[in-house]
Amino acid sequence: MFSGTLRENLALANPGADPAALDTAMAVAGLGEVARRLPDGLDTVLGERGATLSSGERHRVAIARAVLHGGDLVLLDEVGSHLDPDARDRLAETLGRWLAGRTVLLAAHHPDDVVAADEVVVLGSAVRA
Repeated sequence: MFSGTLRENLALANPGADPAALDTAMAVAGLGEVARRLPDGLDTVLGERGATLSSGERHRVAIARAVLHGGDLVLLDEVGSHLDPDARDRLAETLGRWLAGRTVLLAAHHPDDVVAADEVVVLGSAVRA
């Protein structure tokens, strides 16, 4: 993230995105409530590295960017790690609908994040007693 506005930070993924695409991305990422809280909404300057946002809100910006990019292959790393349980559940629901028909590579530590996966690969070393 850079110190521009929320709108500018989102536009990195798709500079020509129309307002409907922006609204969809924000809805999928649960970013609408964040934008409504900010003093100038989407035109609020976020500060260096998004300093005015919490880590969970910065994470949502990254998710919205992925939605705006709209690729058929989506890489997600600990997608709900900075969210409270309710926000995590809401994100799983909206993101799950958006991801339908896409290939998703998901890195996750929480077992609940992979229950809907078609295939799960576990990486790691053996547990030592």
